[in-house]
Amino acid sequence: MQQKFGFYTAAWCVADNWNINLDGNKTASELAMRNSVPFEILGKSALENGSSSQITIVMLEGYKYLSKDYIDELEKLNFRMINYEEKFREIVSLFPNIDKKYNVFERNCFLRWLAFKDLAQKDHVSHFLHIDSDMVLYSSLEEIAKETENKTFMLEGCPAFTSISDFNWFNIYETEINKFEKDISKYSDEATEAKKLLPENNLEICNTAVWRNPLGSDQDLLEYLVSTEKISQNKSEEIFNSKFFFIQNPLLIKYWAEKQGVMTREKMTEKDGQIFYGTKRIPFTHYQGTFCYYANIFIIAHEFFPFNLFGLEKYLYYKIDKTKFRLPKIAIYLWKVAKIFGWRMDRTEFVKFMEKRNSNGQKRITIVLNFIASSEKNLFIIEKEN
Repeated sequence: MQQKFGFYTAAWCVADNWNINLDGNKTASELAMRNSVPFEILGKSALENGSSSQITIVMLEGYKYLSKDYIDELEKLNFRMINYEEKFREIVSLFPNIDKKYNVFERNCFLRWLAFKDLAQKDHVSHFLHIDSDMVLYSSLEEIAKETENKTFMLEGCPAFTSISDFNWFNIYETEINKFEKDISKYSDEATEAKKLLPENNLEICNTAVWRNPLGSDQDLLEYLVSTEKISQNKSEEIFNSKFFFIQNPLLIKYWAEKQGVMTREKMTEKDGQIFYGTKRIPFTHYQGTFCYYANIFIIAHEFFPFNLFGLEKYLYYKIDKTKFRLPKIAIYLWKVAKIFGWRMDRTEFVKFMEKRNSNGQKRITIVLNFIASSEKNLFIIEKEN
């Protein structure tokens, strides 16, 4: 029997020094949220690819700072808005140590899963899907739900896209976050000891083991729980048994290619508005921070400088050393030049730019993904500790 699925994401709008929104006008908080959280792009991409299902936006804080016009706009894009602030304050009150140690962003990321558990149960869904706001879809929500049905996993140790069909996942997370709350240092030390016995990148369970001490985010915590098999995660062969090629961090496309049945140096191609890697469709792009940084530099080099004459690969290789991302000096120089000429963009503006076509009719995101995927040179190096 087909599972009842639901897509969810969390957001918050922090107070500012402007007058609180009482007349329907935008506040500084709302403008900052719109610039950094591209919900409009996510919503439009879902509709353009034939989605009829809603994505639920769980407002953990600051719903009152959103203008009526903005809420109406999101609802027209088929988002369901939930003001969860009162209930979330109760959740935060149960975790004073986490609340004290972490900033608002990390605290809310740690605790959002408790809100998701509550709402998923109330909505009677049996297949929960989390999708970050900085994603752009190239397939419908229904297709994504079908391809991930009866599977529980996150991609590459990151919960930006998470499929949960085994709802005991939430119970285990709640148990572990409570242990973490009781003694953050002790719990983090135990996680660090466990990491010494684990591979840094576990291709068999689509996970990484690069969490910090102390644990710095829900991503760190979830990497630890998956790596130690405390929380359920399907094997890679089950996750990737799909018509889709799943990408969490676009910078690591080639690293996960073989596991997904794609030969390295296959090209990204477009057909009827869809992006393919070999014969597999790309269901979405995650515009995470490091990728946006790299892609912005690439586009500057590709569209404004004649680097193609000398080979972009020579200048735009990159190194990933655990959680550090390194570029050659000339790339960093380009980034500084971009600031002088005003070529840098905020997250929302950049995502819109990348999804448009250039003067040759090519979609920029496809150009960047193809460069990473099909380069003769291995653009990235994952450096290990000695």
